[in-house]
Amino acid sequence: MERLSVFGLLLAILSAITSKYASYGDTKFSNCSKNDLEALINFQNGLEDPENRLSSWKGSNCCQWRGIDCDNSTGAVVSIDLRNPFPVNSDSSNRYGFWNLSGEYLDLSTEFSSLSCDSLEWVTGLVSLKHLAMNYVDLSLLGSDWISVLNMNLTELHLSSCLLTGSIPSTKPVNSTSFTVVDLSTNPLNSELPDWLVNISTLVHFDLSNCNLYGRIPLGFGELPNLQYFNLAENNNLSASCFQLFRGSWKMIRYINLASNKLHGKLPSSIGNMTFLTDFDLSINNVGGGIPNSIGKLCNLKEFDLFGNNLTGSLPEFLEGTDNCVSNSPLPNLMYLRLSNNHLQGKLPDWLGQLGNLVELVLSYNQFQGPIPASLGNLQNLTIMSLEGNEINGNLPESFGNLFELSTLDVSVNHLTGFISEVHFSRLSKLKFLHLSSNSFILNVSSNWIPPFQVQNLDMRSCNLGPFFPSWLETQQGVEFLDFSNASISDSIPNWFWDISGNLSLLNVSFNQLQGRVPNPLLVAPFADVDLSSNLLEGPIPLPNVEIELFDLSNNRFSGSIPQNISESMPNLIFLSLSGNQLTGEIPASIGEMLLLLQVIDLSKNNISGSIPPSIGNCSLLKVLDLAYNILSGEIPASLGQLRQLQSLHLNDNKLTGNIPLSFQNLSTLATLDLGNNRFSGDIPLWIGDGFADLRILKLRSNGFSGEIPPNLSDLSSLQVLDLAENNLTGRIPGSLGDLQAMAREQIVIQYLLYGKYRGLYYEENLIITTKNQLQPFTKTLSLVTSLDLSGNNLSGDFPQELTKLRRMGVWESKKSLIAVVTVSVLVVSLKSSGSSTSCHFPAVYNFGDSNSDTGSVSAAFGRVNAPNGETFFGRPSGRYSDGRLIIDFIADKLGLPYLNAYLDALLPNFRHGAGFAAAGATIQPVDAKIFGAGFNPLSLDIQLLQFEQLKERVNEFYNQAKSKQIKSTLPRPEDFSKALYTLDCGQNDLHFGLTSMSEEQTKASIPNIINHFATAVENLYQGGARMFWIHNTGPIGCLPFFVINYPPQPGNADQTGCIKSYNEVAQEFNKQLKDRVSQLRTQFHEAVLIYVDIYSAKYTLISEAKKHGFIDPLGYCCKHPGNNQARCWNTIIVNGTEVNAVSCEDPSKYINWDGIHYTEAADRWIANHIADGSFSDPPIPLTKACQKPVFSR
Repeated sequence: MERLSVFGLLLAILSAITSKYASYGDTKFSNCSKNDLEALINFQNGLEDPENRLSSWKGSNCCQWRGIDCDNSTGAVVSIDLRNPFPVNSDSSNRYGFWNLSGEYLDLSTEFSSLSCDSLEWVTGLVSLKHLAMNYVDLSLLGSDWISVLNMNLTELHLSSCLLTGSIPSTKPVNSTSFTVVDLSTNPLNSELPDWLVNISTLVHFDLSNCNLYGRIPLGFGELPNLQYFNLAENNNLSASCFQLFRGSWKMIRYINLASNKLHGKLPSSIGNMTFLTDFDLSINNVGGGIPNSIGKLCNLKEFDLFGNNLTGSLPEFLEGTDNCVSNSPLPNLMYLRLSNNHLQGKLPDWLGQLGNLVELVLSYNQFQGPIPASLGNLQNLTIMSLEGNEINGNLPESFGNLFELSTLDVSVNHLTGFISEVHFSRLSKLKFLHLSSNSFILNVSSNWIPPFQVQNLDMRSCNLGPFFPSWLETQQGVEFLDFSNASISDSIPNWFWDISGNLSLLNVSFNQLQGRVPNPLLVAPFADVDLSSNLLEGPIPLPNVEIELFDLSNNRFSGSIPQNISESMPNLIFLSLSGNQLTGEIPASIGEMLLLLQVIDLSKNNISGSIPPSIGNCSLLKVLDLAYNILSGEIPASLGQLRQLQSLHLNDNKLTGNIPLSFQNLSTLATLDLGNNRFSGDIPLWIGDGFADLRILKLRSNGFSGEIPPNLSDLSSLQVLDLAENNLTGRIPGSLGDLQAMAREQIVIQYLLYGKYRGLYYEENLIITTKNQLQPFTKTLSLVTSLDLSGNNLSGDFPQELTKLRRMGVWESKKSLIAVVTVSVLVVSLKSSGSSTSCHFPAVYNFGDSNSDTGSVSAAFGRVNAPNGETFFGRPSGRYSDGRLIIDFIADKLGLPYLNAYLDALLPNFRHGAGFAAAGATIQPVDAKIFGAGFNPLSLDIQLLQFEQLKERVNEFYNQAKSKQIKSTLPRPEDFSKALYTLDCGQNDLHFGLTSMSEEQTKASIPNIINHFATAVENLYQGGARMFWIHNTGPIGCLPFFVINYPPQPGNADQTGCIKSYNEVAQEFNKQLKDRVSQLRTQFHEAVLIYVDIYSAKYTLISEAKKHGFIDPLGYCCKHPGNNQARCWNTIIVNGTEVNAVSCEDPSKYINWDGIHYTEAADRWIANHIADGSFSDPPIPLTKACQKPVFSR
C-alpha cells in the first residue's frame, strides 16, 4: 500500500471541540476504552513525527492525548481533530485501525501543507461518524470513489479543495438525506446538480462553489425548510431563471452566493420575503430587469452585490416595507452595495443617503443621470464611494467633506462640473484614492493649502488645475499614482516635484503646456510608466534612474540625438514613443537590445537620419514600428521580417530605396503597411496578396513601383485602404479588385485601431488619405474609411465593371478623388481614356416618392398645404412641405429644367419637361386598411405608376392630334419618355409605419417585401421604356426630430448627435437591401443606367457636422406651434377655442429640419449640391452624366 504524504503539518489545539461536545463534560478526566486506545496506538505506530509533536500520545488514557476528545461517561473517543496540521507521514495500512473507533467527529483538514490520500475505505468503516472534514487533503487519486462517503450516516461533510473529480450521482445515495452541512467547494467536479439534492430537508449549509458545475440549478432549493447558507458561486456555467428560482419560500435563508454563473431573467418582488437574508451576491451573471422595491423588507441585509449583470431601469425611488425594520430606516444593516457594470439609469434616489451603516457604495459604469444627492455626505461609515463611468451631472456636494472614514472617492468619467474647494476635503484624513478625472471640475484652493490626507492614487485627469503647477502636491509624500494629464497647467515643473517623483509608479502629466527641462536622470519608482507627452518640454532626452516599462515623450521640443545607452537604462521597456520632437542623428543600434518585452517603437515626425538598424529585428514581441516622417535612407533591412507579431509598420515619408524585402512574407499579423512617399522600386510582389488575413491598410503611394497590379490583391479579405497612386504601374486594372471583401462590406461601427496597448496607453493607428488634392488625416474614424486610389499611374484599358460592387465607395472620378459620406469612402482611378466628358441632356424628369419630393400632389388632391410652408423661396404655400425648394427642385435646376408640376395639379400644369407623382405620406408597399388607418396616403408607389401610365397613354393619344401649339407645348414629346431621367425617392414612410406600429425587428423583417415592390416598380418602368434611373435610398430616420421628441431614445440608444441609433440601423438595413437589389437590377436590365444615391450618408454628414456648415441645433426644427412641440407645422390647432397656425423661426436657413420630418430649403440645397457631383453615388457618376454607363475605352 502507498503511504499518506504529509509535508510541514502542524498540530493545532482544539478549540471548537469542547463547546461542540459540552454534553460529554470534561473529557480529559475520563479513561478511554480499550478498543479506541488500540486503534489509536496502531495508527500512531505508522506515523513519522521527527519533531516529536505528538509527544502527548503516551500512556493508557488516550482521552488526555492532544487532539482526542472522549465521552466523559463511557470513555469512548468521540472526536479526532488532527487539522492544521502536524508534520507526520502515515503508513496507509495503519489507517484501517480507525475502523475500530466509535468517534462521531473526524477532522483531518490541512490548509497549509500537503496531505494526500488514495482511498477512503478506512473512513467508510467509521459507522458512528457524523462529522467528516478533510479540507485541503489531496483526494485526486480517488477518481469518483469519493462518492462512497455520501452513503454514510453523516450529518456534516467538509471536502473543500480536495481535487475531487467525477460527477455527483444522478440517483440519490441511500443515506444521503441526513446531511445538514455539505461543503464540496473548490473541486473540479465537472458535474450537473442532481434533483435529489433538493430533497435533503435537513440541509442547512450547502456549498458547491467553484466546482465546474453546469446545467440548471434545481428550483427546489428554495423550498428546503432549514437552508440558511447557499453557495454555488464561480461555476460559470450554472443557469437558472432568477424569477423562477427566487419565487421559492427561502424562509430561513441567510446567505446566497451565485456569483459568476449564467443566471438570467429578472428578480421577482418576492425576494423581499427572505427576511433573514444577510448576504446576496449574484455578481457576474446575466440578470436583467430592475431592482424590486421590495428589497426594503430585507432589514437584516448586509451585502447586496449585483455587479456585472444586465440590470436596467432606475433604482427604486422608494423602498417598500422599511417600516418593518427596527429603526424604520431603509436597509438599516446594509454595509456593501455593489451594482456596478450594469445598465441602470435615472437619478440616484435619496434613500441611499439614509443607509447609515454603509461601508461600500459601488455604482460605477452604469448610466445614472442627474446630480449626486448631498445626503450621501451623511454616510459616516462609508470607506469606498465609486460612481465613475456614469452620466451624472451637477456639482460635487460639499457634504462629502464630512465623510471622515472615506478611503476611496471615485467620481471619474461623468459630466460633473463646478468648483472643488478645500471644503470638499475638510475631514477626509483617511483618503488614499482620489479619482476625479474626465469631468469639468475647477480646483479652487488657496496657494498654501495643506490637504488633510496623504493619498496613494491621485487621478485628476481633465480637471482644471492650472494655470500654475499645484503647490499642494508637495505635501503628498506617499503618492504612487499621479495623473494630471490635460489639466490646463501652463507652468514649469517645480524642482520640489522631483523630490517626490521617486515614489511614482505612474507619472502622467501629458497634454498640458509644461515648459522647461526634465532632470537627467529622471527620478521615478522601478518599473514605472512615464508619460510627459504633448507639452513644451525641451532639452536632451532624459533617461530614468531605474528600469521603467513605458516611456512617452512624444510631441514636445526635445532635441539632440537618441541616447546611445537607451537600452542599458531601460532594458525591459514595453512602450517607447519619442514622436513629434526635434531629434536628429541616427537611431542607435542598441535599441534592438530591448528585445525581451518591447511592443511599440514610435520615432516618427523627427529629423532622424541614417539607415534603419537591423538590430530592431531582434525585438520579437514588437507590434508597432513607426519611423515615418524622418529622413532615413538606404534599404529596409531584411531582419525586420523577423518581427512576426508586428501589426503596424509605418516607414512612409522618408528617403528609403530598394525593393520590398522578401522576408516581409513572414509578417502575417500585419494590419497596416505604409511605405508611401519613399523611393522604392521594382514590382509589387505577388506574395503580398497571400497570407495577410488581417491587413487593413496597404499604402505604397508615391514611389517608383512598376509592372502590373497583382490581381491576387483581391485575396486580402480585410483590406479597406489600397493606395497605389503616383507610381509607374502599367497594364489594366484587375477586375478582381471588385472582390475586396472589406471594401464591399458596409462599415458602420467604429473600431478603434489600437495596437501595443499597455496600461491605458496605446499606439492609435493613423493614416493620411489624399482627397481632392488635400491631405486628410484619420485616426478614430479610420476603421470606417474605405479607399482605393490607383491614380497617377500609366494604367490603360476599360474601367472594370466589377469595381462597382464595392460598397461605400461613394467617390469615383477619373482624375481626382472626392470625399463622401460618414465613412469617407474614396475610389480614385486614372486611366488613359477617350471617354466622353459631355453632360447628358435630359428632356424631362419623372419623379416618384413621398413628401420629401412632393411638389404639390397632396395639396392638389386633399387640401392646400398651409403657411408658413413655402415662405422662403415662393413667398406663399407651393404644395411643398418645406419653407422653400426641395431636393428634386435643385435636381431640375442642375439639369436646366423647370420645377416639376404635380401630376394631380389641374391648374394650368405643364408636363413638357416631366411631372411629379410623389405624394406626401405615400409608401412603396400598397396601402391596406392598416396602413391607411395609420394616416398614410393611398397614393402608394404602384398608384403613382398607374398615374404615369395614364399620362403616357394620354400623351401618345393626343400629342399628334393637338391643334393648339400652346397645348402641345405643355405635353411631353412621346420620344422623350425613353430619354428622361426617372427619379425615385421613397421608403421613409414604410419605415415610419413600421416603427410606429410594430417592433424594430418586425420592421426589419418587412423590408424584403418592401424592396420587392420597389424592384417591381423599376421593372415596370423599364419595360415601359425608361432607361435612366436616379434612385435615392432613405435618410437617417432616427435623426428626425419627430421621432426624437415622440419616441426619445433610451440610454445607450442615442448616437453622438442624439439620433436614435436603433431606428437608423433599420434605415441602414433598408438601404443595404435596396443597394443590393439595384445591383441585381443592373445585371438584369443591360440597357439601363441605375444610379444608387446615398441620401442617408449625405444627410447624416450634414447633421453630424451641422455647425461646420453653418447650421444650429441639428435635431431642432423651425416651424412649430408656440408651446406645443408635438403639433404638426402644416395643421392648425385649437387653443382656448381659437384656431392657431404654426409660425416659422426667425431664420430657417440656420436649421436643417423644417417641421420635424422635412428639411429646410437650405438643407435640401446643401444635400442636392453634394449628391449632384456623384460623391454619394454608386457608381460614382455625377447627376449631369447619369445617362452614361461607367465605361472607359482605350
